[in-house]
Amino acid sequence: MTLFSNLKLTTVALSGVLITGCFDGGSKGVIKHNIESPTTNNGHDHTVEPKGRLVLLNQDKSEAHVFDLNQRKILESFSLSTSSVALQTSAGGRYALLSDRQNDVVSFIDGGLWQETHDDHQHSYEQAPTFSNFELHGSAPTHITYSDENTIVFNDGNAATGANASIQIIDDTSITNRRIKATLDFEINMHGVAKLHQNTLFATVRRGDDESTSNAKVLPDQIGVYELHEDHFHFDSVLDITCPDLHGAAQNHEAVAFACRDGVVITHSHNGQFESDKITNIEAIADLRIGTLFGHHKSNTFIGTASNRATGEVKILTITPDENEMALLDWQPVANAQPISYAFNVDGTQFLILDNQGNLTVVDAHQHDGHVHWTFKQRIDVSVADISTLPEGQRFGLVVSKRENTAYVTDSATSTILAVNIATGEIEDTITLTFTPSSMTWLGIPEGDQH
Repeated sequence: MTLFSNLKLTTVALSGVLITGCFDGGSKGVIKHNIESPTTNNGHDHTVEPKGRLVLLNQDKSEAHVFDLNQRKILESFSLSTSSVALQTSAGGRYALLSDRQNDVVSFIDGGLWQETHDDHQHSYEQAPTFSNFELHGSAPTHITYSDENTIVFNDGNAATGANASIQIIDDTSITNRRIKATLDFEINMHGVAKLHQNTLFATVRRGDDESTSNAKVLPDQIGVYELHEDHFHFDSVLDITCPDLHGAAQNHEAVAFACRDGVVITHSHNGQFESDKITNIEAIADLRIGTLFGHHKSNTFIGTASNRATGEVKILTITPDENEMALLDWQPVANAQPISYAFNVDGTQFLILDNQGNLTVVDAHQHDGHVHWTFKQRIDVSVADISTLPEGQRFGLVVSKRENTAYVTDSATSTILAVNIATGEIEDTITLTFTPSSMTWLGIPEGDQH
């Protein structure tokens, strides 16, 4: 199967976009604009500090819009063949990934902002956004994670069609060159995830149903270790610790964490060998399991969420490998507030929680008696409308800049995006659109190494 194809070009009208105020302003994509010759700014004396660009999906149409935060306008709009996409940013910040689980493909929008090393300095580039003709093909791409400059795509496979799970490793350079850096193919389908530490890949292992300790047998219960050999991986070993109903992984500068039904497995390197320990679940989440983990390369703390889909209950926890400790995070929610989106800030010193009542809560990390504590700092009201009058289906969304301490929050009820200064809690800018944004991601040049 070819990994990329030539795509038909056409133009999408921008009449549905209205920019007002001081800052006013997936799927397999098969149609894009004809782009005129873009302007290029490069050289270490380049004085423009690009804030970045937002890629926005239209809730009512299969469209993606690219909004420039410096020029305060939509630069390009792309028509997509379907609206059933998940939107993320590549590890290097240049590309938006539109993963279409239903149609087994990941497509890319080139945001047009990137940086290259030239001798002893960096050259920055600024061009018009384009829709790449590079695609990844794999059965049911689902968990997309990051390790340093690499983006890891885990394809779950499909039991009904006999398609097995697989992994594809890419970075911004390989996307530009339309190639995959490395792959790994499994002999079974699974709802899995992987993390890369230098040349070592930690990937989920699904055993046969008669051996598995998972309640949901499609979920793995072990972690395999694989070593990189040029463009593929060789199996090395399986960690001697089980992780039933494994779902979710995160990484910081020295450890990789995997969420299990009964705790969190932490793997790290020691004297050239990988060691693993499990931090068992605390009593406060005895009837729940951690299903999502968040990490930041500058933070020693992982953040986890444990939830019950049937009741809607969600609890947020801090996991500290250095102290082998798990604890509830007291984020002081308002009544009836359910967290719906999360993110570390640019330098990993703060964690943001967006709830369904239109509140953005900021918690801070600080040292006390040699220990790291995460405590409530402030709550920011980011809802323009009265929550009690909002129609069913109204949603909020959150994404953070990887260049500055700014959060962007979408409010689908009012078709607005708020730019929030995380340090001060002030709403500094408002983007108002005439289309309803369903999801959003940030593209641009990160401030240092963000992964």
